[in-house]
Amino acid sequence: MLHEDECYICGDGGELLMCDKGGCLKCYHKDCLGGDVTSRGKWICPWHFCDDCGKWANILCTECPNSYCKAHASGQITELGNGIHVCCDHIMTRKKTTQNHQTEEVEKDGGEAASAGIE
Repeated sequence: MLHEDECYICGDGGELLMCDKGGCLKCYHKDCLGGDVTSRGKWICPWHFCDDCGKWANILCTECPNSYCKAHASGQITELGNGIHVCCDHIMTRKKTTQNHQTEEVEKDGGEAASAGIE
């Protein structure tokens, strides 16, 4: 399995610590994680733990390492459809991107904005 080649927090490359959870491709700089991080043994990245309580996270932001358990997800993270969840830090950016993409698709289809639900 190939891991991502840039830090999931800052977006830069370099010497990265890779998550050992099956199926996770995320990598991080030790400095970006802060605190005591060991590279010995299996290491599970912060994306898999609730930001509020530290328990196993069920709902993960697709844009950053923010994640929440079911008890703390309300008001913190929003599902945009197709399994995409976005935290409060990214909701406005993601909505604008989605609206721009929908507008571009409508323009390609001959400008039928009203029929696509875009005004």
